[in-house]
Amino acid sequence: MCVGRTSVSMLLLSIVFITFYNSYTNTQICTKSKVTSEDRLEIYTASKREHYRKPRCWFRCKRTRWVYRNITRTKTITVNTPYNDCCPGYVKDENYRTLQCKPVCSKACEHGFCQSPEKCACNENYAPDLNNKYKCTPICVKSCGHGNCIAPDTCKCNRGYSFMNNTCTPVCIKPCTNGICVAPDTCECLSGYKKPSKDKTASQLANVCEPHCSSGTCIAPDTCECLSGYKNSSKDKRASYVCEPHCSSGCLHGSCVSPEICVCDLGYYEYKNNFTCVANDSSSINMARLDGWTRYNWIYAVAALLGAVVITISLYLYVTCRKRNLTQRNVDEAELEVRQAVLKKFFRKATTSL
Repeated sequence: MCVGRTSVSMLLLSIVFITFYNSYTNTQICTKSKVTSEDRLEIYTASKREHYRKPRCWFRCKRTRWVYRNITRTKTITVNTPYNDCCPGYVKDENYRTLQCKPVCSKACEHGFCQSPEKCACNENYAPDLNNKYKCTPICVKSCGHGNCIAPDTCKCNRGYSFMNNTCTPVCIKPCTNGICVAPDTCECLSGYKKPSKDKTASQLANVCEPHCSSGTCIAPDTCECLSGYKNSSKDKRASYVCEPHCSSGCLHGSCVSPEICVCDLGYYEYKNNFTCVANDSSSINMARLDGWTRYNWIYAVAALLGAVVITISLYLYVTCRKRNLTQRNVDEAELEVRQAVLKKFFRKATTSL
């Protein structure tokens, strides 16, 4: 039963194939006729009248008769001869011994083949060009974006872009740390980061700490790394951006204003630069005052001494310049008096002589 169904199916497929092949072939091969001249042998009967004498009739027995005979001759005739040839738009394919026709396209099909007269079919992974029927353009499954598709799934990228993951991606010469390269040499920061300058080509993107990370470096969004001599003593995670100066002595009775520098509270002072604040009413403090000054006492003393030296030098220079000016003025006045006396004496003599 199955064998019978298979045979019927094969027969139907064969009929369909033959019908399709004949219809396809009939569109390529046409029957034409041509006029030719042919020489053919022709046999015809020729007749001739002749005279003859009847036997034993002497001169009065002369008779006439018709004589027939077959004659062969060559005759040229015109004949219409039918023959098969390629239909218009097709030419003979010389690769076959029998008559096989192939379509003709006036222009070569770029990345395709001539499927029918003046119609191209594209190769695999190519599509017809809407502006040129003889051209097939490559197909890029993923859009090239900033570039042109020059081959199947192959892009030629514009300047500043490179072919990566079957598309054109922007290139940043310096890597975008904590950001994404969104255009040539242009970074876009991730959430929680910002650019450290207005320069759009800056590749190092700074973290964002709100409020500002004081006495430290923002190493992650809202996370500070304190500088040397500072630490974060707060247990509140929301205050992780606050870095405070650290004093190893603890600054008892005082405040740590910078690394290892204490400012004593009112009524206390630093004892022998050992970052210890002691009370003013202690007897040991009186001895400490006799032993030596604090670093701030020395700073104030040196500043006062330098101020006194500067003032003394300034006064000396002022007095010296003043004396020089007075001496020069006295000399000028004496010379002027001498010149006036000489002139008076000269005029007096001149008047006497007249």
